Amino acid sequence: MNRHLVAVCACLLLFAGCSHEQQHPPLFQLLPPGRTGVTFTNTITTNDSVNVQTDPYVYNGAGVAVGDIDNDGLPDLFFTGNMVSSRLYLNKGDMRFEDITERAGVKTDRWATGATMVDINNDGYPDIYVSVSGSEGSKGQDRANLLFINNGDHTFTEAAARYGIADTGFTTHAVFLDYNGDGYLDLFLLNNSPKDFARGAADTHPLGVRSNSPGGYSKLYRNNGDGTFTDVSRQAGILEQVGYGLGVVVADVNGDGWPDIYVSKQPRWDVHRPGRRLAQAYEFRWNGRRYRRF
Repeated sequence: MNRHLVAVCACLLLFAGCSHEQQHPPLFQLLPPGRTGVTFTNTITTNDSVNVQTDPYVYNGAGVAVGDIDNDGLPDLFFTGNMVSSRLYLNKGDMRFEDITERAGVKTDRWATGATMVDINNDGYPDIYVSVSGSEGSKGQDRANLLFINNGDHTFTEAAARYGIADTGFTTHAVFLDYNGDGYLDLFLLNNSPKDFARGAADTHPLGVRSNSPGGYSKLYRNNGDGTFTDVSRQAGILEQVGYGLGVVVADVNGDGWPDIYVSKQPRWDVHRPGRRLAQAYEFRWNGRRYRRF
């Protein structure tokens, strides 16, 4: 009888300990738009001419960048929109934000995908680089990437063409890195063209095949140090191949002191071995002269 009583007491103590642990507050708390003021919604409106059949990437989504645009110590938010305008939210403190898109001059009317904040002109204020894509039938001029230069007064001036980085490919995202160690931030563009979407030859090799669409080539732009950039993709070893890129990060993967580029991609299926997926990621590794793809 005593044994049963001891066992019951032990179980009660165990349950009490578990319930006590469960009372710890969660690490994160979901705040509603009415509390934060962040009401952005990347609404996709499909119809007979705009849908997943006419554009396989229509639901790939958009992007967000976080940075302190006015150096007040509070991180601000920039959201890109596909069929709606991008929005810029100024952090007012206490997790409350104000939409300043219109007066800041960062409203967009293109299929904006990724967003990157970077102080591209070294004036102490983060600028905003916006990646742009589009459907297979979209025009290059409508896919030109955008660069909003921070004027330091909560307004921005678009200047991508002046800097030479108004790339008209199908850009998913962009990262800035000093690939050659000259002290200037260079630009890598991750492109993914719907024109290259296929379930044929591109599936048969993990590195893909030569793209039929230059808009699908990923690009590397060298910062010339004078407010302009030059496309050095071919010289640097960025291959002209189908990439199907979805995400990109920069890190010194092999610890040699040079920044490498790691790309995630949409999975491709091996038509020769049903059920087997091919490589879902690849790396551009810098050796001091060129990038090699692994």
